[in-house]
Amino acid sequence: MDALRTTKFAQELEKTIRGYHMVNDVPIKEAVWESVLAQSLRRADCANTWKQGGHQSGMDILIGDQGISCKTTKMGRTSFKVSSFRMTKCNTGEEFTEEIDVKRNNYSHYCVLARTEYAEELVYDVYVIPSSKVKATPKTWKEYKNKSGKITKWDTDNKDGYGMMVSATMSNQLWIVLQKSAFEEFRTIKDIKIKLGQEMDYASLFEKLSLDTMGTSA
Repeated sequence: MDALRTTKFAQELEKTIRGYHMVNDVPIKEAVWESVLAQSLRRADCANTWKQGGHQSGMDILIGDQGISCKTTKMGRTSFKVSSFRMTKCNTGEEFTEEIDVKRNNYSHYCVLARTEYAEELVYDVYVIPSSKVKATPKTWKEYKNKSGKITKWDTDNKDGYGMMVSATMSNQLWIVLQKSAFEEFRTIKDIKIKLGQEMDYASLFEKLSLDTMGTSA
């Protein structure tokens, strides 16, 4: 996904993230990340379609004929975990594999915004990972049951730097755990440091822009 690896995009993304945090201390997550990414791509002269509020699981943004699945996560010491779609109609490893790799295979890349949280600072990293690197096909699934015999989850081995887990208690929510060392080559933007505690709020922003507009009109 060349559009996500250009210097222009990296510059526009950093400016957009910093602009968001001029008002917000809350970390960028979920739909906000989709919006930030779509805006940054447009500013980098990359036309895209953001499936805002869409119900099609998997793909969130479309660039040309390539779909992007947008993810956010909190960075761990050696790994990071992203949530994916729910598979309520699947109940075996074979069914999970078919659902993940075939039926919902409508995107070419994951674009992951990973954050490290400190008391007074957030640090963001961006990973652009080909979906072909995170497939269920080579994995071996194992199921787990509680004392009453009810299945609580399924998970896979962690070979090739990643593993998958499906939580039955969360409507068969899929989680993917990626080892930082195995996916370092896909970390395209590093260490965007954001100092927390900005003083501007939405009302102040409105007032400033309104005054600027009035001044320009005059």
